Amino acid sequence: MDVTVFKKSPILLYGSIVIALILWYMAIFAPLRQHAKEMELRIEAAELEQRRLKKELIQLSKMGNTIELKKRRLESLKTKQLPGSTPQEVSTKLQDLLVKKASDHGLNVITYRAGGIRTWKEYKVANVRMTVNADTETLVAFLQDVEKDSRLLRFKAINIAKIMGRKPVLRATIEVEALILK
Repeated sequence: MDVTVFKKSPILLYGSIVIALILWYMAIFAPLRQHAKEMELRIEAAELEQRRLKKELIQLSKMGNTIELKKRRLESLKTKQLPGSTPQEVSTKLQDLLVKKASDHGLNVITYRAGGIRTWKEYKVANVRMTVNADTETLVAFLQDVEKDSRLLRFKAINIAKIMGRKPVLRATIEVEALILK
């Protein structure tokens, strides 16, 4: 086409420019703009997902730390339990420990026996029952010694009766439990 035609007819020139702009807009600009909007939406979605995953990672990290702390605490507690691979062995060790502590404090041990194995939550508990004769001070010193022991022991029951006679004494039936964590 000759350029002189456009010089003579400005409507034709402006019409051609408008048509070219419309074609450029529809063929090039509009698809690029739509693609850019889609990319912006994808970026926003990815950023939201990234934030969600960071929060989840922080929560999992906290849970992992909590689990690690609980594992360390359990390992620490396992070192404080009485030795033995079976509940019967632990009962025997507990019985030996209590009889030794009683004799160290000068208590007169009348009876002692290992009780049955019980459960506390999901753990097994060894049980020993012993009966002793003692005066008040000696009995209190023995009970404090057992209480202060760093191993996993606890008093289950204590029954005390005063036996009258020429020399009055206290007769105490003491039941002690030891936690088994294995």
